[in-house]
Amino acid sequence: MPLQALGLHNRHHGRGGGGLGLAFNPANYLPDDAIEGADYETLLALGERVGEVKQRGLDGRTLAGLPTKIYRAPWQNVSDDSRCAVCLEDFQDGEELALLPCLHAYHGVCVRTWLKGNGVCPVCRLEVKL
Repeated sequence: MPLQALGLHNRHHGRGGGGLGLAFNPANYLPDDAIEGADYETLLALGERVGEVKQRGLDGRTLAGLPTKIYRAPWQNVSDDSRCAVCLEDFQDGEELALLPCLHAYHGVCVRTWLKGNGVCPVCRLEVKL
């Protein structure tokens, strides 16, 4: 079954075309019943059209291996380093924080929840690899 039969079109919205890209192109979305009845060749063609699907988040083993540190409140002014960038709550003295390879620190629960769906630091977008 060709892609056109599934409602997909081979449109290029590249440079200067004013297009929105793969995620925003309605031609890249199919109703569930169209995929359920598709044969192998059609699904391969769809994969070529949409691109490789990669897991974005991290697995539990990697998340469990995140290094931690104990937060110590500064003497005076509150800095940007004293707040979790995920939940926006201030760190409390003595609280255990999780550290990413980029050295940004977060509440452990907050950053692990974030990293399950996103494999990058919430602040600098560095890919997290341990």
